[in-house]
Amino acid sequence: MNTFSFWLHQFEGGDGGAAAPAAGTMGDSQSAAPVNTQRGKSGENVLYGKQAVTDTQDAPSDAGKAETDVKVTSNTLEEKRKAYRSMVSGEYKDVYTEDTQRIINRRFSDMKALQTQLDDAKPVLDALRERYGVEDAKDLLKAIDSDHAYWAEAADEAGMSEQQYREFVRMRRENEAFRRAAEEQEGQKQVQAQVQQWMQDAEVLQQKFPQFDLSVEMENPTFMSMLKAGTPVEHAYKVMHFDEIMSGAMQQASIRTEKNVTDNIRARGNRPVENGTARQSAFTIKDDVSKLTKKDRAEIARRAARGDIITF
Repeated sequence: MNTFSFWLHQFEGGDGGAAAPAAGTMGDSQSAAPVNTQRGKSGENVLYGKQAVTDTQDAPSDAGKAETDVKVTSNTLEEKRKAYRSMVSGEYKDVYTEDTQRIINRRFSDMKALQTQLDDAKPVLDALRERYGVEDAKDLLKAIDSDHAYWAEAADEAGMSEQQYREFVRMRRENEAFRRAAEEQEGQKQVQAQVQQWMQDAEVLQQKFPQFDLSVEMENPTFMSMLKAGTPVEHAYKVMHFDEIMSGAMQQASIRTEKNVTDNIRARGNRPVENGTARQSAFTIKDDVSKLTKKDRAEIARRAARGDIITF
């Protein structure tokens, strides 16, 4: 287990002991605790708002309930094109412009590299044109092919006849061309396979981290270097966003701990009276808005921000 997984395991494994039982239990007149239960600094468990009925017989059943508000979308190519044009000319116009400019810059960089190669070869071509008295590249190739003195000298050095040497050179050129084409094709296959694997890994990773965007991450040179070096997409993302992920894990652990406390109180609240003994309320219900203190309102705001639903 690596360090990152170890720490996540610590957060997830710490839930069981978070919800220690409280000293008292709830009376028969109290309803079960909803998710907005919280132990205050004074040790008092406080429920805010109207509490839900816990009797399963009173709970309405969803069986047979018709599904509504189902949005049906069309996957036709024409509608996809319309949606795409609407996005690139509207809300996402600036992003589309950036992507287009990046593609243009990449193409320009490739053309610049090719131009550099041509500039380096120009002095050699000029010397050959001057020697054979031709300007056109095709005429230059014909002139070299017709230079028997050149071929005879090269063939003699290779221990072949002129015709044998010409055939040898032709086959060597063809083999070199085939080799380059095969290497390029194989390289393209490898690149396509690697990109496809990255995309598949990205889809899986997005299930864990919905905010993950492979195209955005690939703009980071460090992230790309890690991928090219063989680092898995998930590992590279966790390395680049370690602090953010750990902060989120801590927050989730805190929420789970509070939920465990809530569930524990609910369980105590639903526990029947044993041996006819009376029970004292394990928590306080505050469902009167006019009696809320400043501290109560602040606590309600905090719980609402956390996602709790509180109604009066």
